[in-house]
Amino acid sequence: MSSASDSGVQVMLFAHAEGNFLGGSISSIRRASTYAAARGISVALTALLYSPTPLTRKVAKNSLDERWRVLDLPGAGLDQARNAARLAVRRNLAAFVDGYDLWCETWLHAAYLAAKVRPAVWRPEVLLTFGNDFHKSPGYSAVFQPLHLCYPALLIVDDPLPSGFVAPRTLLETHAWPTGGWKRGQQAVDRWWNCEVAASGYDHRAIESTFHYRRKPDALLERPRHPANVGREPIGPTRLTLLQTSQFDAIGRPRFSDFADETIG
Repeated sequence: MSSASDSGVQVMLFAHAEGNFLGGSISSIRRASTYAAARGISVALTALLYSPTPLTRKVAKNSLDERWRVLDLPGAGLDQARNAARLAVRRNLAAFVDGYDLWCETWLHAAYLAAKVRPAVWRPEVLLTFGNDFHKSPGYSAVFQPLHLCYPALLIVDDPLPSGFVAPRTLLETHAWPTGGWKRGQQAVDRWWNCEVAASGYDHRAIESTFHYRRKPDALLERPRHPANVGREPIGPTRLTLLQTSQFDAIGRPRFSDFADETIG
């Protein structure tokens, strides 16, 4: 039987080398948590600092208030941080978010309602990415995640689920991330976990007309695109009219007025 302290959702924020950009993520989480709490959802906040750079640690110290529980993991890799987080969850639901990601205000509330109806790994329909300078085109893309991953075998040949998620604690307790010499980076670690979850019978689903933003570090912009991703649609107003068009300017780029208190660049 769940106690009152178990109900609600626990946000798990992962911070590593985001530097000043971490402030924007924290700001968006604060906004989404306030929106959810105003609608009766209990929200707990946890930040995991895994092998943080000095600037990331400084931004975290200056941006995280007394509502946050901080887990300091010096020398840890992403796999260790993910596993520490899944074992630290005390609420019925957990929301995983990386320090380069920005939530829309309604995301936590929408994901909570969806998860209460159907146990699954819930993601936004669209992941919008941008580079260091959001006035320039490098880094811009719109990744449309499947509303229901009907064919888990797709995970073997591509990575159709790159965003953060909301999932039940019971799933996290029984599904660990790979550890021990795993050197293929964040995408491979999370993709492996997605495969394991799908193979065990859990659904990967997305909530229609929801989205996350993600800032791509400059180092990632220099990498060649994987052939499997070449066909993905660029960001643009045509498809984005399905979303909240007020969030975008005339050429389809996200408006950042809602993130005015974040530090960018």
